[in-house]
Amino acid sequence: DCSDVCLTPLLHVRTAQLFGSSDDLDLPREDEEFDDTEPPFRKAGQFDPYSDDPRLAVKKIALCAKTGVLIIGGTAGNVIVATVEDTVMTNSDGIRTTTMDLVSEHLGFVWKGHDPLKVKQDLLKQSQPLSEGVEVLGVVQIKPPAAITCLALQTKWGVLSAGTAHGLILYDFKSNRPVLHKCTLNPHDLTNAG
Repeated sequence: DCSDVCLTPLLHVRTAQLFGSSDDLDLPREDEEFDDTEPPFRKAGQFDPYSDDPRLAVKKIALCAKTGVLIIGGTAGNVIVATVEDTVMTNSDGIRTTTMDLVSEHLGFVWKGHDPLKVKQDLLKQSQPLSEGVEVLGVVQIKPPAAITCLALQTKWGVLSAGTAHGLILYDFKSNRPVLHKCTLNPHDLTNAG
């Protein structure tokens, strides 16, 4: 809120809780034997003391103040479509995910960057609000999963556009359908893409 002399935070949204799951971890097998002289250590997660997962960073946001539609673009090619409302009704159908491939028609392109983020399995079945007042409607995963460099939102038409270093997409978030995707890479650059 910037209507007064001091800025007052109204909302804090953490998108990291949407992605990843215990399915990603290497869980121990039940037939695995442990030495009785030492406690049974098991891998409980991934930890890097020097940095967090860079794929979880937020790069761009777009907000329509009239309708409350919030679009969040990340560094792993993910675009989150959410609504900001006073009362959040959780969607019993779960979060809808859509994948849009920008370079599928170009032969020989090999993505050498990080893997895309995966939405948690339990959220695909029944969505839960990100925070009080924010409900996720869907997630668009752009492939290759490069960072989102720009976002545009038109709530009257119900569409959003997102761009990466490889191209751009147009997506209808009201009906959860891809409208178009366009690769902006030069064919000569595809051979040197690595």
